[in-house]
Formats: sequence, structure tokens, C-alpha cells
Amino acid sequence: PFTTLFRSARLVRAQRDQRAAGILFDRHAPVVRRILTRTLGPFHEVEDHVQETFVQFFRQLGAVRNDDALRAFVVSIAVRTARHELRRRRVRKILRFAPPEELSMGDVLEQGPSRVQAQ
Repeated sequence: PFTTLFRSARLVRAQRDQRAAGILFDRHAPVVRRILTRTLGPFHEVEDHVQETFVQFFRQLGAVRNDDALRAFVVSIAVRTARHELRRRRVRKILRFAPPEELSMGDVLEQGPSRVQAQ
């Protein structure tokens, strides 16, 4: 019964079963946390990114066709979440070093970080 409940993403989709969602979270959260900690560092924000990963996971759960692909699916969301955060940090760092009157967000997006810092 436990494995049937765990393996059934369809149960979460169809019945919005809180217990099944909790089991999926408990099963996959350690992997997501490790990926985010290794990628982003051991900052207090990691837990926020874990939560964001699972918000996206449960929103997109309908896209999973095979219950065996759940781990790969949640890992891919965690990787995208980490990439987004790294990109955000890079932009914030660039904006912090450049004089505000010489830099617009368009410059950062068009030229990339290395060219903006060189100016």
C-alpha cells in the first residue's frame, strides 16, 4: 500500500491527496536540497529554493507521463531553479560594481557580464 501511494503521481493529480504529496516531498526533498546546496552554497536561502522547486513540481505534475520519471523531473526543476538563482546573483553583482549612471539593465542583458565589467 505504501509503495502504491508513493508511486502514484496520478493520485496526487486526480485527488489532490495531501498525504501522497507529502510522501513525494519527503522522498525527493533530500536530493533537491543537496543539489541546491552544492550549486548555491549553504546559504539560508536554500530552503526557500527547495520550496520553490516543489511548488513548480506540483504545478507541473500533470506533465509527467511515467511515475518512474518523477525523480528526474524534480531534479530538472531543481537545476533550473539553481540556474535562475545564479543568474540573479550574477546580475546583482554586476549592478553593484557598475556606476548607476553608466549602466542600464538593457546593457547587462545585451552585453553580458564580462563586457559590462570591462567598460
